[in-house]
Amino acid sequence: MFHLLVAYRGWPEGGGSISNSRIYIKKNEEPGNFFLSEGGRLDAAKISQVPALFMTEIDGDGPQLARVGHITSVVQGPSETSIQYVAESGIKPIPNEDIRRYAPQLGISRGMLIHTHWAVAQADLFKVLLMNQQKSQPASPVFNLDALHQPQQSLVSVMMPFAAEFDPVYAAIQAAVNSLGLEPMRADNFWEHHYVIQDIVNLIARARLI
Repeated sequence: MFHLLVAYRGWPEGGGSISNSRIYIKKNEEPGNFFLSEGGRLDAAKISQVPALFMTEIDGDGPQLARVGHITSVVQGPSETSIQYVAESGIKPIPNEDIRRYAPQLGISRGMLIHTHWAVAQADLFKVLLMNQQKSQPASPVFNLDALHQPQQSLVSVMMPFAAEFDPVYAAIQAAVNSLGLEPMRADNFWEHHYVIQDIVNLIARARLI
């Protein structure tokens, strides 16, 4: 689930405002009704729990880019609502054309991208963006990167020399990682491919932490 906020001139860094008539979050309509208080007003605490996508209308008078962030403050006035938000620093601005292409996966119609409004969509925003980012990455001419699609949430990849004098270091790392309920692994602990470098690549690709 995520908030979709579209504006003709885009959203200024950190915040902006939107006409109350353009907020399509209704008390008797899912999923938007989750974000309303019993009195029917926007509940900032609930709103902040899910990500938001801020973008300029496609062909609007502003940067043709979208930003991912989280809404931190909502102040409703008689005719307009002011919004403060924090952009996700680890996610680069996304071209509007990409959002248009992802629209079916995001559970939104393309018509929703060409007029100012605030609505709630059901899709997993981060998953859609991640999957499309991986698809857009060029295939490696050297390594097989299929392991990127086989993540192991408990796996910690340990990159270090295989020399015997480092065994006590690895033992200490193992103890620390195991104490967190995770599984440490070095590439010399298994053999899946003829070339050890491919095993190292797979280990990195599947790991939760390195």
